[in-house]
Amino acid sequence: MKEKKDSELAAFKELVELKYRLYNGLLLDIPIRGLDKTKESLLFFFQNRASDQLYQKKQSPLEIVENFFQEFKVEFPTQSEKYDFLFKLLQLIERQVVLFDALEDSAFEKINNFRNSGSISYLESQFASPKTEKALPQLCVEELKEYKVRIVLTAHPTQFYTDQVLGILFDLGKSVDQIGEIKDILLQLGYTRFSLEEKPSPLEEAKSITWYLKHVFYETMPKVQRKIYQFYKENLESSSLREQSQEIPNFVSLELGFWPGGDRDGNPFVTSETTLSVLQNLRASILELYIKDLYKLQRRLTFPGLINFLEKICSKLKETERLSKLLEKKKNSEFSYQDSEEFLEDLFKAREILSDEYSALFLAQLDNLIYKVKIFGFYFASLDLRQDSSVHSSLTKKVLQKTDYSKLSYKEKVCYLQKKLLEDKNTEELEPELELGQLEIAEIDLINLVRLFERAQQFFEQKALHRYVISNTQNHLNLLELFFLFHTFFKELSIKELNLDIIPLFETIVDLERAGDSLLALYQDSFYRSYLKTRNDTQTIMLGFSDGTKDGGYVSANWNIFKAKKALTAVSQKHKIKVIFFDGRGGPPARGGGDTYNFYSSLAENLRQEEIHLTIQGQTISSNYGTENSAAYNFEQLFTAGIEKRLFKPSYSSVAVNQEQELLLEELSEISQKKYEELKTDSLFLEYLEKATPLNYYSLLKIASRPSKRKQQKKLSLSNLRAIPFVGSWTQMKQNILGFYGLGTALKSLSEKKGLKVLIDLYEKSLFFKALIGNSMQSICKSDLAFSAYLQKTRFRPIWDLIYQEITLTEELILQVTRQKELLTEKTAGKESILFREKIVFLAGIIEHFALQKISQGKYIDNKEKETLEKIILKAMPILVNASRNSV
Repeated sequence: MKEKKDSELAAFKELVELKYRLYNGLLLDIPIRGLDKTKESLLFFFQNRASDQLYQKKQSPLEIVENFFQEFKVEFPTQSEKYDFLFKLLQLIERQVVLFDALEDSAFEKINNFRNSGSISYLESQFASPKTEKALPQLCVEELKEYKVRIVLTAHPTQFYTDQVLGILFDLGKSVDQIGEIKDILLQLGYTRFSLEEKPSPLEEAKSITWYLKHVFYETMPKVQRKIYQFYKENLESSSLREQSQEIPNFVSLELGFWPGGDRDGNPFVTSETTLSVLQNLRASILELYIKDLYKLQRRLTFPGLINFLEKICSKLKETERLSKLLEKKKNSEFSYQDSEEFLEDLFKAREILSDEYSALFLAQLDNLIYKVKIFGFYFASLDLRQDSSVHSSLTKKVLQKTDYSKLSYKEKVCYLQKKLLEDKNTEELEPELELGQLEIAEIDLINLVRLFERAQQFFEQKALHRYVISNTQNHLNLLELFFLFHTFFKELSIKELNLDIIPLFETIVDLERAGDSLLALYQDSFYRSYLKTRNDTQTIMLGFSDGTKDGGYVSANWNIFKAKKALTAVSQKHKIKVIFFDGRGGPPARGGGDTYNFYSSLAENLRQEEIHLTIQGQTISSNYGTENSAAYNFEQLFTAGIEKRLFKPSYSSVAVNQEQELLLEELSEISQKKYEELKTDSLFLEYLEKATPLNYYSLLKIASRPSKRKQQKKLSLSNLRAIPFVGSWTQMKQNILGFYGLGTALKSLSEKKGLKVLIDLYEKSLFFKALIGNSMQSICKSDLAFSAYLQKTRFRPIWDLIYQEITLTEELILQVTRQKELLTEKTAGKESILFREKIVFLAGIIEHFALQKISQGKYIDNKEKETLEKIILKAMPILVNASRNSV
């Protein structure tokens, strides 16, 4: 283990740190107007002086910046020149972050060994062990064929790089060893604008995320799928089936989901027209890529009988692309494809010709295209729909306003809707008379969305649009109301023909606690049970980390999600339903992020993990899936994390959380939640959040179409505030409370009550607890209360003191429980990356807190100066987020 850590650290220092220092010299030569050589040299002086003044002399960011300008007042005689210098420094720092990102991405494979634990290669090596049977039982074979990993890319507003910058980042990573080329790219970086002039529309967001689909996922996912196929054929098939190893297995292990353009929860700018445009754009993008691949194949497969067949395939695909833009579909047309299955049939015919007549020459290239079509179909990524349950409830009441529905009790509403849904819809029945004036925008969109869904089901492939997530699910009535709306507004299709997976999303602590009862009520509902039969007796359930953490704190959210999964697993098994958990995970531990391999490996055996479904959000897309190497690595980590326990069950018996451990974790959760709620309900908490942190500036950032609040209200409330600006505000303050707050108090309480050894044993024996502690370490390492220590001299000192005391206590207890001398000793390269990134953006943090402090203390002459200070804050915020890579 030590050799592995030393090797990773050495690779990081040589391939990232050293190259960064070399190329940063080139970067400092790039033209940033207003930052001449003299002032450039002051950057290093400023940085070193600021570090000494912050940590040694305990000066505030305001004092540090003003002392600097006082010392160099000849260089900066006017206030305008001072602020301009700060702004130019931020421009330079944001480019330094891009350079570091590119270098780290390019070195990813060397730092993260693709043969280590969590890789498919490592999984294969386990079968070479004398303890392992070479051929596993048929049950394991079937499990592997059915097992899937599905990542869902979201449009949550945490991605700050524009498409142009993403392209430069991509090119930098491929040119790190070519000095001449990288110098030109760095020059390009200097001239390129980093921020958008206007907030993007939902369609623009979708197109931006599609960049990753086209440039990373299109090539990466088939390569990983091929490795899975190879593993399957070599280790799992019976000898009789192994003889057919040249064939491509008929299953797909990797799936791709997509939220931009479908997620309308709290975003009034996502409409049915947006959803349709995104579906068309995804389809057009994948068809265009297939056509390019066919052109490449035609240059190689120039053989009689095959070249003409490939030309015919290409011609049909072009016609399919043309008709897609027109939203037309010609039945039984010999000139176009009805769906990707027809396309695959032709590709397999070409494969047969190539194998039988031309010695399988260039077969790997043709197979690569087949893998792509099997994974991406004619839709590229499956678009999920999402809306809050309150919208469905409100529209249902208005549709049924002539009845007494709104006056009915909960049970009576359930019975009423069950009866309605079990009735056959009268095709001559008119839609309810609704006046547009009485409907909210979201309700009008919902009606249009149902109509669009019916149209999309007839044109697009089934997998293009087949999932609907209900946010804020509180009970099974929330699902019945959505079914009722589809039943009401479908024109041609009946509810029995509804080809849709309804996914309840449980988020708050209370809803997580009730999740098992809600699901039981659904399974006992005759209408819903008949619906599940049409979905192969499979129920997908989404569990939200972000709102759970905001509601109950770090430990409580994680533990209550664990308990909810356990309860949902039990009730599903009792009713013979296959349950799939869909985890709403953000980048940081505060939003369910952190080390995903450790998280999924740590889940107990009594939590049935049929498949892994999770969201990949914001800058986590670029950091974990921004290059082919990092994307392949993370796909493999997710795949093996879920399948290892099934293939090697005896070795993973320790994963189960026993009753004694459950009692300990329950107590930890209760103490931690109480401590967090004391902070959250403190009379100063909301004011601190609103006035001491940059919370209000999130709504001013031009990075996303979605508002930072679900409803625009003057008075701040946590229930209305979205998790991203809430978590992000603490990140900007370098006070990542949602990754540690309450944990230290809980550990201390239990160590005093039961003894420290009990917690040490829990850490060593429970993978769940180990992952919980490990992810919390990340949050603490990215916290630094020195930046906000100036708040000790303000009315917010009580809140700051509570945070300081808790982070100090948490670090102390974590080191005792893990018996480590410092945090993250098992992840040396990862910790080094965190520390080096913090050095790069250190001055950006000082400058941001300088502006925050000056505004909060009213130390500005007029509104013009205040606006300038706000621009500085808005410039610094994305730099700190991008450098952290998983901060929100």
